[in-house]
Formats: sequence, structure tokens, C-alpha cells
Amino acid sequence: MLKPRVEQKTIDKMRKLSNEGFTKMQIANKLNISFWVVKYHLDPRYKEQVKASNIKRWDKVRREKDGK
Repeated sequence: MLKPRVEQKTIDKMRKLSNEGFTKMQIANKLNISFWVVKYHLDPRYKEQVKASNIKRWDKVRREKDGK
């Protein structure tokens, strides 16, 4: 089962609300989405950390699968 993707219009709403002074938690509550989804799309540093972590995790899974 695939996770639902956040639509571009929702990301645009997040940015607009952030520019208006809403906190990430307020944006999450207002749009009825996870705080972490909001943080991922509004905080470029956090987004890069998540991507790096995912790469490391999948490399580890691939190595274990290959028996290395």
C-alpha cells in the first residue's frame, strides 16, 4: 500500500500559512495533516536529513539482502 502523496496545492497552502506567521503545529492542525509532513516540506534542513537517513537505511537493507 502506497502512502498518499501531498499535493502541490497543499504544499503551497503550508508555505502561505507559514508566511502569515502560523507555526508548523498550527498548520498541521489547520490542514489536518501530520506535523512531520509539514516540517518535511517547510524545513529544508530536516528534509535533507530525512533523505540521507533513508538512503543509509535502504543501503543497509540492500546489503543484508545481498548477504554482504
